[in-house]
Amino acid sequence: MITSQKLQLNLAQFTDTLNWYKNPLLSYRYTDGVKYFAQYAECYWLLQEINALWQRRGNESFFDITVKSKEHTADIVVEEDGNGKPLLTRKIPFTDLPEGDWKFYLTGHILMLPSEY
Repeated sequence: MITSQKLQLNLAQFTDTLNWYKNPLLSYRYTDGVKYFAQYAECYWLLQEINALWQRRGNESFFDITVKSKEHTADIVVEEDGNGKPLLTRKIPFTDLPEGDWKFYLTGHILMLPSEY
């Protein structure tokens, strides 16, 4: 498992994407940075959790997603436009996700890192 510090450092290199990846179980595609995150943090399950929240989006077309992982638990907080008002939240009672705050954007049916936006 990769450390939080190394993961943060490596994610900083993703400022664009060359590929959009598609999983038949997801209703969106994702970028190189998200693929790297899911692979090295060993958390493809997180893409499924985000997908479930995306399905409940109503009329919203942009999600600002923060995953806060600490002491083997996590909270997924979804905001409409980064205004600080949570639209949806999901508690994960147990995870081995590296500790930290991990941010993503989901718009236009593409999940990306903020640096790839």
